[in-house]
Amino acid sequence: MKRNSFVIITLLVASVVFITACGSDDDATTTTPTNGGDTATLHAAFNEFDTNNVTIMLNGSNVEIETNGRPNHT
Repeated sequence: MKRNSFVIITLLVASVVFITACGSDDDATTTTPTNGGDTATLHAAFNEFDTNNVTIMLNGSNVEIETNGRPNHT
């Protein structure tokens, strides 16, 4: 009986972790105009890059990240 309870609790905890980890954050986006007049949307994670050392560009449907090779710390 203890083993059965352990399995149920483990599955319940794993389900909660999975649902929480897979949640989306739709409000965290950046919209950038493209060459064709349409707009492309980047996830807010790209805003976390150091703007002094990293350049982020859209090339069609690809996101290109260029860096000068310097770390973001001193």
